[in-house]
Amino acid sequence: MNLRNFFFLTSIYILLSVLCSCSVSSDSETEKKLIGTWEAEETASEIEDGVEAKIQTRYSLSLSADNTFEVRMEMEYTEPFRLYLATVTVPGEWKASKKEFYLNYDIDKMNLSFGDDLEDADKKEIERDLRNEYKDGAEDIWEIIELEKDKFTIFDDEEKDRISYHRVESKSKLKAALGAAKGKSEYEADTQNPKAIRKLSLKAYNGQATPLSPQGNNTYNASNLVDGNLSTAWAVDMDKNGYDYIWGPILELNEGERVDHIKIYNGYGKNDKRYRQNSRPAWITIYRPIAPDSGDPEEENILYSGPLSDTNSGQTLKVNPRFDWSVPLNGFVLKFDNERGHGYYYGDKWPKDLLVSEIEFWGY
Repeated sequence: MNLRNFFFLTSIYILLSVLCSCSVSSDSETEKKLIGTWEAEETASEIEDGVEAKIQTRYSLSLSADNTFEVRMEMEYTEPFRLYLATVTVPGEWKASKKEFYLNYDIDKMNLSFGDDLEDADKKEIERDLRNEYKDGAEDIWEIIELEKDKFTIFDDEEKDRISYHRVESKSKLKAALGAAKGKSEYEADTQNPKAIRKLSLKAYNGQATPLSPQGNNTYNASNLVDGNLSTAWAVDMDKNGYDYIWGPILELNEGERVDHIKIYNGYGKNDKRYRQNSRPAWITIYRPIAPDSGDPEEENILYSGPLSDTNSGQTLKVNPRFDWSVPLNGFVLKFDNERGHGYYYGDKWPKDLLVSEIEFWGY
């Protein structure tokens, strides 16, 4: 995704802001009905270079009796095999008449964060540009076209944008209440739902790539990928295993019917120094095992194929939407390669040693 486009989408779908000269009177009865916390979602799509991307934005809007508010906006920008995340929290002041709803954002107190798919320099650039864009202030004025006890809908005639908010008697609070009634935490109550997203149990085997030999108390077998410890890692010597293709570990899924997303910790997560000293993969393919000599896997057998960021923080990988779930899940092969020119992020001390610390499958 083009960084400038990402900023553009962030500006439109997250902040919603249009600079305007607003004159909205207050109506106490209308404002009394609006006090509370509301949630809404918007979904949009765009096509860039022949690739369709979907943008989903979730809003949580808390309106207080003193006419202050806080809005939290979470955006997911999804391309095939990639997921970009951004979250913005902005406070401000609000008021409403019988027909109009007005928000005045306090941009100086805006809190902006991103997922792990963007480099730190890119994150800083986007935040700087966003603050510069709205340095003179940001306001929204909407027409109220529906206001009920548990729902209100607003409309921006200029942008032709309509959003319906629902009052929070949220599912999460309901789960928490049910869990508390049974003496369980919100998380425990949620996991009673067989379709709830959870971390799935994995086993890992070395596969075709030969791991590094133990050094002192450190081992580098594939089992380190699923032990929940970032201070351990799977590692291979690329001089011995090759640089063009490395068929890495095999992952065996012990439970679950479907993988929702993957989380991976690239490189050696023991500390930042060790991370930079050793090499990290820049591209990964995770696929269902196929017959020998059958060539590259078909798309329906590829769980994920795409770039990895050079970060020692966890990064989320979006599962291929065309993966065929009708075939039983026996296992997955990890493949690292230089085929697409992405290569590797080479270590500054041991460039021949390729490491990955941890991989997680989340699903149900």
